[in-house]
This record gives sequence, C-alpha cells and structure tokens, in this order.
Amino acid sequence: MSGVLKIEITESVEELKRLLEQITNNKKPRVQSLYWIKIGAVETTEHIAVLLNCHRTTVSRWLTLYRQGGMPRLLEYRKSPGRPPSIPSDALESLKKELTEPDGFKSQVEIEFWLKLFWELDLCYWTVYRCVRQGFKAKLKVPRPQHIKQAPGIIEEFKNRLGELLKSSVDRIKAWCNSEKTVRFWCQDETRVGLMTLPSRRITLKGIKARQSEKWEFKYFWLYGLIEPRSGQHFFYEFSNLDTVCFEKYLELFSQTYPDDLHIIQLDNSPAHQSLTLSIPERIILYEIHKVLLQINICPIAHCPLPIALQLICSKYFRFHITFSTLIFSGGGFWTRFPTGNGARSLRNQSDRKIMAGT
Repeated sequence: MSGVLKIEITESVEELKRLLEQITNNKKPRVQSLYWIKIGAVETTEHIAVLLNCHRTTVSRWLTLYRQGGMPRLLEYRKSPGRPPSIPSDALESLKKELTEPDGFKSQVEIEFWLKLFWELDLCYWTVYRCVRQGFKAKLKVPRPQHIKQAPGIIEEFKNRLGELLKSSVDRIKAWCNSEKTVRFWCQDETRVGLMTLPSRRITLKGIKARQSEKWEFKYFWLYGLIEPRSGQHFFYEFSNLDTVCFEKYLELFSQTYPDDLHIIQLDNSPAHQSLTLSIPERIILYEIHKVLLQINICPIAHCPLPIALQLICSKYFRFHITFSTLIFSGGGFWTRFPTGNGARSLRNQSDRKIMAGT
C-alpha cells in the first residue's frame, strides 16, 4: 500500500510528550507526527498530511531526516545561505581598518575607488553607502586642524606630564600672588582676519576623531586682544604681523594703559611670545599654556575656560565670571560683545580703529 509508514522510532511516548511541551517553534508538527506514529494513531503519510494540513511530500521529508540523524537531525535549524555578499569579508576587514585611521576617506566615491584599486570590486554607490554608513556607522565629520609640522605623540606626552605642569604652575602663581596686593588676570590671544579656506569633511568610524593637515596662505591683518574675566575690561590693537616686534609694542601700550597693577597674562606659546629678544615691561608676568591645550578646547579667548591652576589659586583674590567676551566676524566688521553691558561696538566703524581699551 502506497504511503505506508515503515520507520522505527527510538524515543518513548513519554519523551515525545515532553518534547511536544517544550517545543514552541515551527518544529512542533514534526514531533507531533512521530508521536502519532508511535502510538499507532496514523498508518500513512497521507493521513498525517491531512491532520497537519500540509503536503505528503513534506511529511516524507521529515521522516527521511529522522532516519538519517534521529531527533537532532529532525529538529536542526537550517538557515539558507542566501546570496553571497558583494564585498568579501577580507575586504570588509581591510576597509574597517582604514576607517579607524583619523585621516579616513574624503567621500564615498573615494571609498569606491579604493575598493576598485586594491580589491578589484566594481560596486555602485549605494552598495558602498549601506556598508559604510549603515554597517560600520561611519559618517562625514569635520576634521580637527593639525599642523603639518606637529610631532607625533606630543598630545599623549602632554597628558602624561599634565600633573607635573599643574603643580609647578600652582607654586609659581602662589609666589606671584603673595608678592603683590593687586593682581589682575588677563587672557590674551591674536586672531587673523582674512580669507580662510574651509576644510573638507572626512569619513571615519563612529568614535574616531577626524584629522586633516592644513596650511593656510592668504592676505590678512592681525588683531591682538586682552580680556580680564573678572571685570570684562578689554584691550584690542590691530597690527600687520604676528611677530616679536608687534607683540612687544602691544605689551608696552598695555602697560601704559594699566600702569598701577601686577598683570598675569595667559597666552599660548606662539614664537612671537617666546623670542629671546622680547622685552617684557615691568609688572607684567606672561603665563604660557601648552600648545596641546588648543586641541583639547582650552583656548585663552576663543573658548575661554581658564587653566585649573589659576582657578584654584586666584579664586581667593577675585571671582571669575565665565561669561567672557566673544569675537564674532559679521557684516564685514569685527564686533565685540561684553558681559558688562557696554553693548556691541565695531572696530571698523570707529574713527580710530587702531586701539580700543575698555574701562
């Protein structure tokens, strides 16, 4: 008789009942058919197919799997391999390694060219986009400017020496503050006004900070600025260059404007500030910050957070207000906003725009 069941089931009725209670996925009908065969409730595959509402060839395939490997083979979860990926695993690993570099890629088109050059893969734009953006979570980021002459590892070296630098700064500032009754702290910086080249964005993995070497060359003039955080007083002067001669003249003009106090001026370590020929007026102390601080968002005027050492030591002499002046280039002129309520002033609209000292 066609479809007669000829199979030996090794599991007992109790074991099959236990499996039926445990299985909750689509494998349960397979165990149900074995249970009916074990208790003699069915005699043919057609009968099982009618009870389970499936085709008899499906039941025959289940029984063939059981004959080949028993219950593990019957309940094995088999997943279709599907279409092979467009980008091999080796190429994906190599691409991921390239995206972990701070330089990254300039665009998706550059990634397509890289895959074609090194892996001979001619892929469309959206295939690469799904792999990079959706798979690796990589996207375009504005890179942090890094000078082409910056030595490798200098940032890590500074982080390791930060504790020592802070301790020495605390000792020096203590000595300065104890020697004078009136101490004023100023933040100093220079800005270059002119045509600036905007950096392009780079594609890197999520969490990887993009970097790009830059060297700007354009016509400009320099605006020197000093701001006292406590009072909002300020002192600006325009020069043609950033060099020792202009900086020395700027300090001289500043000392003539405020001749009665001891001034601690925080500035960066520009070559104009470190020249051996620089003549510093009396009652002025230059406090230089490390150039690495410019890359970790501690800039004297542009970002305005104070060094930790100065906050700890000088806070007993005066209160710091973190509402510093901000410089904004707008409408063809340089504007300054002050927290003391002086309002906005335009240097270019002043009859004498060479110097502006706040009082």
